Amino acid sequence: ELKTDDVLAETHFDLTRRTIPHPDCRDWYEDYQGTAFMQSLVSLDDGVEGLSLMSEGLLEYEVFDEPQRSLALTLLRAMWIKLEVSEEKKQILPDLGMQCPGVQRVAYAVYPHEGDCLKAKALEASQRRRTPLTVVQTGRSQGKLPLEEALIDTAGSDVVITCIKKAENSDRIIVRGYNPHEEEGRLRVKTGFALHDVVMLNLHERDEQPLEHGDFEIDMMIPAKRIFTIGMGH
Repeated sequence: ELKTDDVLAETHFDLTRRTIPHPDCRDWYEDYQGTAFMQSLVSLDDGVEGLSLMSEGLLEYEVFDEPQRSLALTLLRAMWIKLEVSEEKKQILPDLGMQCPGVQRVAYAVYPHEGDCLKAKALEASQRRRTPLTVVQTGRSQGKLPLEEALIDTAGSDVVITCIKKAENSDRIIVRGYNPHEEEGRLRVKTGFALHDVVMLNLHERDEQPLEHGDFEIDMMIPAKRIFTIGMGH
């Protein structure tokens, strides 16, 4: 039993904190629905102990507003398509696809931990589980590179890296991510190539703002709850 009034859920470029107690909906047209959106992780903690659920299926969960704070994960969702134009015009469509017929397979993981999901690296574990490392075998080739090398190394960063790619409209290398913390987080990037210029961009990879950098390293602080796109010229 975890005594908490908050739940953390991985969402788009964020780790969102939501309130568990239900609002007073006695004067609402419809009853309050406790289900909410998630990406691959939902987590509860009381500051000392925590429990996270990692899912690869439907992106929905619910924490029940009860003393034991039961955490539910939606495994199968089936419903009728009901159209209501007015009180006189109501129609239920016979769409069997929404009923999810046939064999269903689900995959999820239960991850108990100390503290919250960030300190316990549960968010990182969930993302690694969802996008595992792909290994490709190649033949022997001639070259001078060492057996181990990293073109881009983000070890030591407190932020989440979501993308490393070539820029859309230039030869820069893009490193994109976000800071899920409620305080500043560190971004540290070491490169296997010399950095000629480093700029902060928006999501459209425009509006350049020059950033300080070393010859082979970027070390900077990212504000709380901020999405960042770094362009590295080489």
